Amino acid sequence: MSSDWAIAVDKSVALSVEDVYRAWLEPALVKHWMAPGTMRVSEPRIDARLEGQWQLEMVDVDGSRHKAFGQYTSLNEPAELALTWAWDGGHYTTQITVTIEAGTNGKTDVCIEQRGFPSMDVAQSHEAGWAGCLDKLGKLQLDC
Repeated sequence: MSSDWAIAVDKSVALSVEDVYRAWLEPALVKHWMAPGTMRVSEPRIDARLEGQWQLEMVDVDGSRHKAFGQYTSLNEPAELALTWAWDGGHYTTQITVTIEAGTNGKTDVCIEQRGFPSMDVAQSHEAGWAGCLDKLGKLQLDC
């Protein structure tokens, strides 16, 4: 059962607006940033179209695995995308909206809003997780 618990996490990154948008939808890029801390993403599957499905598995250094999946509900290249997020074995689905805007000094501002958490504790753990992911996104090196 979900509720109205929500989070918002933002960061300015040294990537173009277009590259940030691509980083959300291209499996080769998702692998490098969409898992916080010491975790890594193994073989994400992404059907980057409206109502397309996505799935990924985060693997930690201790071998623990966390599978997430969902569906794209809006794709407004390169400014915004929205998707559902659910954990394998979980009992709730959240809604994520990602806003991508040109910032200052050639950077891009990324804001992740996620709503529908069952509790404040779950919301806060996701907030910390996304902060870690955005730190990795900020370090992403793209071959141009």
